[in-house]
Amino acid sequence: MNQIGMESDYVLSNGARLDFKVRYDSTGAAAVSELRVYFPLPFDIPVGGISANVLREIQIGEMIRHWNAQDQSGPPSHGLRLTKQHEEALLHALDNYPTNLGRSETPPIFLASTAYFYSKLLRENPRTPNVKLSELLGTPIRTINTRVSKTRAAGYLESGDRSRVGGRGRGYLTPKATHEISHFLKGLQDER
Repeated sequence: MNQIGMESDYVLSNGARLDFKVRYDSTGAAAVSELRVYFPLPFDIPVGGISANVLREIQIGEMIRHWNAQDQSGPPSHGLRLTKQHEEALLHALDNYPTNLGRSETPPIFLASTAYFYSKLLRENPRTPNVKLSELLGTPIRTINTRVSKTRAAGYLESGDRSRVGGRGRGYLTPKATHEISHFLKGLQDER
């Protein structure tokens, strides 16, 4: 959130300034935690001040998208920012996801990679991370749903405490997933 009267996040139609603060909820997703609507100068206040019509201009989803586009750090729970090259290595691993393991356990790197891309796509598309992951991998959505469920059950993806309002997905990487991905990427570097 900016200092009052300084550079604002948004300017509404009647000249009111809008600043907002984003924090992470219990599921690890970004959420608007504070809004400030104000007029920087007393003589800028129009008749009626801040009205319900002006408040209807505020689109929380747009604010979150704006914030996500500018956010570089992410919450500590996401824990991992990978280079394009590292993401491609994980994506290559996911492309080779075993189709039929029988009773064998799924190798941990597949679960950790699924968790990484799910949490990354969740930040970009809070309503449809499974669909986006399905499109990314060229895999049927039902298969992705099963993989994400396995990933959660194995402890690589946390759900958070409560359900999300509005059908939004939830989840973030666990330290177990971060460790597995780091170990995998270190192994790749050692091979080179």
